[in-house]
Amino acid sequence: MSYITVPEAQAWCEETRLTLESIDGELEESIAVQTISRLTSTYDTSTWVDGASTPSLVNKIIAMLYVAAWYDRVFSTSDAGSVYAARLRALAEDLILGIIAGTNELTDSGQDAGVTSGPSSYPNDASSALPPTPDDMSTGPAAFSMGRVF
Repeated sequence: MSYITVPEAQAWCEETRLTLESIDGELEESIAVQTISRLTSTYDTSTWVDGASTPSLVNKIIAMLYVAAWYDRVFSTSDAGSVYAARLRALAEDLILGIIAGTNELTDSGQDAGVTSGPSSYPNDASSALPPTPDDMSTGPAAFSMGRVF
């Protein structure tokens, strides 16, 4: 049940400073659970059980956070952590917030983010295209609008 591979994680490592031989399964699982749980409000994540079923951008975020954790383990000399690890975490956080806000799309997720069908209130654009009826006078074109003098 692996979400990332060594090459995916190694892509975020500076080649002369850190070479990963394998993926620590417990660390990876912890990071994956934390990352995916933040996206449950926007996407149905119940099918994201491994790297193949998880959108590639989410896998990249998991890889970034995994490498950030390794950099802190290996190179951190204080509680402040590694500067590079902090930059990776900030980039991952920006991507997560973009996914939640809808500015970053998971193009390979197979589902739309949130409700994209339009307004759920009434009247809406569809009801405005209908002619008014004696039973429902709220359908039809707008009788007035904001910002216009009548």
